[in-house]
Amino acid sequence: GHNIIELENSHGFSMATTPKHTCIIQNYNSRDKKWQKIIRRETDKLRNSNFILRSPLGHTIERKKFHDDCFVELLAWILAEGWYSKNNKREKNKNFVRLAQSIKHNPQYVEEINNIFNRMNYSCNKNIYGNIVTWVLRKDLSSKIQEIIPKKLITLDLIRKLTIPQMRLFINTFVKGDGYIAEEGGAIITQKNENNIDMLQYMCVLCGITANKYFDKSRKIFHLYLCINTKRTHCKKLSKKEYEVDTVWCPETTSGTWIA
Repeated sequence: GHNIIELENSHGFSMATTPKHTCIIQNYNSRDKKWQKIIRRETDKLRNSNFILRSPLGHTIERKKFHDDCFVELLAWILAEGWYSKNNKREKNKNFVRLAQSIKHNPQYVEEINNIFNRMNYSCNKNIYGNIVTWVLRKDLSSKIQEIIPKKLITLDLIRKLTIPQMRLFINTFVKGDGYIAEEGGAIITQKNENNIDMLQYMCVLCGITANKYFDKSRKIFHLYLCINTKRTHCKKLSKKEYEVDTVWCPETTSGTWIA
């Protein structure tokens, strides 16, 4: 068997490692009121004064830009508030992408989506029924979007083609559609689809945003808590549990860093 140390807190942080697993930590100098240099420390040697680094501090890595920013915004809006549907009975094989928003409750978002299409220099059918505005995208753009996010799923291929600022733009837009700003700071995204929650959390890590995933069993829905100003977890606030398992796995990378 293999000995395991599990550390967790009440805010969704949880990690289980072997005692000799290397953790990336920082300490805070209360006299100078500054964070000290990043160091490595094995799990069984962690002290209460240590802070485990949760997201990269140097997250301004350069990436090639594949999509325009306005198109990235549109993808996020469609994932949060859009759907794929047939236009009418005569066009059985032509699925169109649709997006809806409430004029009464979210007039600012209606204007924001209109501005996206204006910046793209793209015209689409816009219908208004009562307080709901529905945009119906033409076949060309509908097909492109469904290739990039098939079945309204965020893919790893899409994430690879986003720059770090575009990931932040994507996350912020997603919050407007399927989330809200929390009173204590940060934001909360709610989704039934676990894949999209996982992919959003993946983007958060790359952006330097700490994100905790939580499953609400009673409602059978996932929540992603975005802690904008929290990049570290204090070991003092973690509960510790030790036990034994039959199997462990440990990936190796050329840089020595990996994220699970």
